[in-house]
Amino acid sequence: MRNAVLLLLFVLLLPFTAMQATEGYRFRTMSPEGGFSYDGVVSVMQDNDGFIWVLIEEGLYRFDGYQYKEYYTRFTSFNPTKEWLFQNMTLDDSGQLFVRTNNGVYCYDEISDTFLLWEQDVRIHGTEELRKEWIDKNKDWLPQEILKRTLRAFCVDKNGNCWLGYRDGLYVVNPVTKTYTRYVHDEADAYSLPNSNVWTIQEDRQKNLWIGTYSGMMAYVNLDEKRAFGTFYPILDKTLNYPVISAFAEDRQSWWVGTEGGGINRMNKRTGQFTYFTYSENQNSLSANMIKSMVVDKNQNLWIATFTGGLDSYNPKTNQFQHFKNEPKNPKSILFNNLRKIVLAGDSGLWVSYQKRKEIVSYFSFQTQTFTHYDFTTGDQNYYLFDMVRGEKQLWLLNSKNLYRMDLKTRKIEVVQPKDTLFMNFFTASLDDSGNLWLGTIGNGLVKYDTKTSDFTLYKDILKYNITAIYSICCSNNGSIWMGTDNGLIGYNIEKNAFVRYDEKDGTQGRVYYPFAVTKSAEGKLYFGGTRGFTVVDPLQITYNIHQPRVLLSAFLIDNKPMRLGQKIGKTEIWLNHNQANFGFQLSSDNYLMPGKTQFKYRLKGYDEHWIEIDASGRTALYAQVPAGNYTFEAFAANNDGVWSNTPSVVKIHVKPAPWLSWWAYVIYSLIVLGILSVIVNLYLKMVEKNKNEELHKIQMCFYKDYFVNVADTASSERDKKFLEDFVKIVESNIQEPKLDVKFIAYEMSMSRSTLYNKIKALTGKSIIEFILHQRLRKAANLMIETNLTMRQIINEIGIESQSYFSNAFKKEFGETPTSFASNHKG
Repeated sequence: MRNAVLLLLFVLLLPFTAMQATEGYRFRTMSPEGGFSYDGVVSVMQDNDGFIWVLIEEGLYRFDGYQYKEYYTRFTSFNPTKEWLFQNMTLDDSGQLFVRTNNGVYCYDEISDTFLLWEQDVRIHGTEELRKEWIDKNKDWLPQEILKRTLRAFCVDKNGNCWLGYRDGLYVVNPVTKTYTRYVHDEADAYSLPNSNVWTIQEDRQKNLWIGTYSGMMAYVNLDEKRAFGTFYPILDKTLNYPVISAFAEDRQSWWVGTEGGGINRMNKRTGQFTYFTYSENQNSLSANMIKSMVVDKNQNLWIATFTGGLDSYNPKTNQFQHFKNEPKNPKSILFNNLRKIVLAGDSGLWVSYQKRKEIVSYFSFQTQTFTHYDFTTGDQNYYLFDMVRGEKQLWLLNSKNLYRMDLKTRKIEVVQPKDTLFMNFFTASLDDSGNLWLGTIGNGLVKYDTKTSDFTLYKDILKYNITAIYSICCSNNGSIWMGTDNGLIGYNIEKNAFVRYDEKDGTQGRVYYPFAVTKSAEGKLYFGGTRGFTVVDPLQITYNIHQPRVLLSAFLIDNKPMRLGQKIGKTEIWLNHNQANFGFQLSSDNYLMPGKTQFKYRLKGYDEHWIEIDASGRTALYAQVPAGNYTFEAFAANNDGVWSNTPSVVKIHVKPAPWLSWWAYVIYSLIVLGILSVIVNLYLKMVEKNKNEELHKIQMCFYKDYFVNVADTASSERDKKFLEDFVKIVESNIQEPKLDVKFIAYEMSMSRSTLYNKIKALTGKSIIEFILHQRLRKAANLMIETNLTMRQIINEIGIESQSYFSNAFKKEFGETPTSFASNHKG
């Protein structure tokens, strides 16, 4: 009581300043649509692995950035007949999670993924205990307006600011500046508190905040994120009257917002209130509701280019419209009523371009109220003139093929083409502070034209974001280039040569932007119109998330179904049976700032060495029919700004072989194979022996086939056959004799040499010497196959004295050398 009185007296002396939050922190709603429950979020906490735990009175959830896993049933399984109410939770010094319920304190067991009753005493702080501890150390900062309220939640952030949660809002107090800001729910602001009744505020491991509110809502606040984007959507009777935003103009008091069908929306800079100007049959109104371009002249008159309605002028002071339309018989009237764009020509007039396939531009004089036309159409093919940008001394004009430069003094127009004459498909342009022209194309990315060197430089890295068209482009005061495309808002940092894509997750209007709907305000903010509203970009508030995310393995999948492993995923090795070869992981990360933009890459070493990259929409790594073996799963994550983690999450995986593929199965298979091989070898040896005998028989019969069969056909009588048999018998019995000749055989057969020679020649077609050599060689072949005699011994056996003579004769007879014959035919 004494402390409270002293605190009150001290606070009365402090000059605190209160501010209602219109800018500042972004509260990103992270709870499910509709909230967790009708009641409030009691506690939020991040565990050592990076998961977020959310406790409400009727349940407990684990959040991985994408999905909430429910744990209420884990408790009811202990005793379904009991009522289970959840009161609070905490982490001890070792990172163990404890949950207090009406049935005792339970600790989380990661191996079984459930909670176990904890018998020991665990102190779980409540808000009141923590508040008293903090106030005892900081008694001199609370203003009276806050002191009188009942505090429900509080937290001191990394910057020293104190966050105080009450039933009617959130107060962020800066004790150094003695100021505080109040935050409440705003239906028109998607990044306001999801509910003004704050129940809990908790800091996570990256020193960012999680805020639980009534209606089961929860918000995440990244303290380093600034409100770089402000977006206006069509909300009934509150802001825009039409979603497609096509043009902007600014005067001292208002923003003029042109639409493609809803006329003009005028937004008061001070109050933020909108008024609307639309077409009517009344002459004092817009000529058409489709607005293409707008500018404000030095007299604060608004000039309006329309589609089908020509050129309008509006005087805000007199509330009067003036119309300029085509008059066919007046050459000094506007050429067409379908306008594309208007650009101020200093204080003297306007430059006007048309939605017509003609390369023509008109100058409108404020003084004479007349139009002068400049037609620079060349060639047979006409192109639409898309964009025009006014420089200091030039007017830049472009169609899909060419860039044109008009000298504003001489009004001379010349074409500027890339040196390689490539078709660039130009569409939109913007000048930077150095006078360089940045060109957006259809299909070719970003192009820079250096006005000093006349060089064109292509930047095609932007195409990696699946971008086809750059519809609008604007150079910021800090030197960055911003583009509205057909797939998001793109920022290009020239110094880092880096593109960054922004979409609805960042707070922009949507994916598709409207052609030429961009302008830069007097204070340097960029206004981009799109198909769902418009986005205001403050380039100076752009921050980059430098946190390197850690991959969280939120689930292990077998056959695409979550499985409990009986062990903690990622902490130990995973052993799988042969029938669990279809497995994978569900990937998450501890990057909670726009987790929908997180990217992942992974591989399974030992199975596929290539890295596979996926985005958050497909954050599942699956493998099918992985064979038995040892593998290593590795995964990296990149945050919303493309910053990759340096260290992967690693899990070793072992797939066991099937029983019929185990080592003992292979032993059995080996024995069976050895038995089969033994039988095969036996059969093979018998086949070889058989082939050897057949070969021998074939050689033995060769002589008879070659001679005696043929001779039998020529022998005219049994007497001749008997003669030949006697002749062969004498030759074979004396084959070893080197000097076996006609004389010896004639003597043995008791006939003259001439008679023997003539008869053998007539019956065999060979001379006696040729016949003897033939027999010697055939016997040599038999000996090579049947015996292990050396070649010298074989030569002696057949009665040939010269080895070289034998080799030449044998090769001539059999087509191969004796050595080759012996090697090929010996068994």
